[in-house]
Amino acid sequence: MIGALLATLLVLMQAPPPQPPPLLADPAQPQAPLPVLATNAMGGRVFRIPAGLAFDSIAPALRPGDELVLERGIHAAFTLTDLRGERDRPIIIRGEPGEEPARFPYVKATDFGIRLVRPQFVILRDLMVGNGRGPLVLVEGGRGPDGQLHQANLQVASLRLLQDQVSPEQDGVVLRDIDRVDVREVAVRGWNRDAFRIERSSRCSVNYCVLDPGKGLPQETGVTVTQGCRQVALGMLTLGPKVRTGFRLGSCEGLPPETPPATGVMVMRCSVPEADRFAWIGGVDGLLLQWNTVTDPGRCVWESDDACGLPRQVVMAHNLFAWTPGAIEQLCRVPATLPRESIQLGPNLWWSAEIPAAFEAIGRPFGVEVEPQVLDVDPRVEPRFASPLEPRAKVFGWQAPDPAAAGPAVPPPTAPSERPR
Repeated sequence: MIGALLATLLVLMQAPPPQPPPLLADPAQPQAPLPVLATNAMGGRVFRIPAGLAFDSIAPALRPGDELVLERGIHAAFTLTDLRGERDRPIIIRGEPGEEPARFPYVKATDFGIRLVRPQFVILRDLMVGNGRGPLVLVEGGRGPDGQLHQANLQVASLRLLQDQVSPEQDGVVLRDIDRVDVREVAVRGWNRDAFRIERSSRCSVNYCVLDPGKGLPQETGVTVTQGCRQVALGMLTLGPKVRTGFRLGSCEGLPPETPPATGVMVMRCSVPEADRFAWIGGVDGLLLQWNTVTDPGRCVWESDDACGLPRQVVMAHNLFAWTPGAIEQLCRVPATLPRESIQLGPNLWWSAEIPAAFEAIGRPFGVEVEPQVLDVDPRVEPRFASPLEPRAKVFGWQAPDPAAAGPAVPPPTAPSERPR
């Protein structure tokens, strides 16, 4: 009996220690279909996406702080829906940096390239997207039961958008029915309809971007802001030559007739050379056009009609408008129904060797002159960076110092490539 007891004790001593029961996964939290290879500084999981792997299904499993890293190579178009990051722990979607010329991974677009639906606290950066039939980057929000726009707190940065194919519905970046989106440092090379299109959205900004036209493409508009938008800021945008319309503001195309006008729109410190027109202004109530440089517009400096309603409370100040004699058809094209007091002119520089004699043919600047216009200073614009060489002209245009700002002047934007058209 003692021998049997010793044998039993020996077996127990050689057996592995009992293990605690496994922790059960939270059934409310879907499990990610990809292995976790690392964690980041936020404590989030890092998923690496090999080229060619479809990963749309990972969206429900992502948590605040998680990071998707697209490896170098060619990726298919993708949609990510209802990503929910947090203010201090955003979800990051980024490309793995490489060497030039293919510095970032490439997303090959179809009807779209990258589509984010109702994102919240998300960062999208360091990717190339190209050759789609529709938007290369599409961000869609929507409205809640209370009628409020979906609040995204989305950052889009350091993207390269490439298009060399004709497609009538193709755009660069589209923001639709969304609140709080910041887009910066996006390079667009070639587009069809709009390089940037903001539809019925609020508190959106597009800054420090280069819009470089492609050969053989229409390049209809640099930036379109539709009616129903509120608090939209466009700044430090450099457009390449021959865009048809630099900015289309207060557009009503495709919107219900009851859509309210766009309000609180700013276009500041932009360079627009050789466009047919710098701006088309439709249904806008509260528009500031300030510190822009516009050279050699072909059709007119700006235009308005009453198809989308008349603009109100438009202020133009510290802009530089310059053109070679005979290059412009008309200075401003406005309907007879537009009250002159709707346009308030702060100090602006208008220069061509054909003025003032040509004012009888092309018209004078339209609006109420709150301050006198400068008509007798040749800015001697240096073409590469659209900067005036004449000291008296340096208070106008995109490089003019901001009296309210402290610190050094803003460096010049990257010049678009010079390619034949």
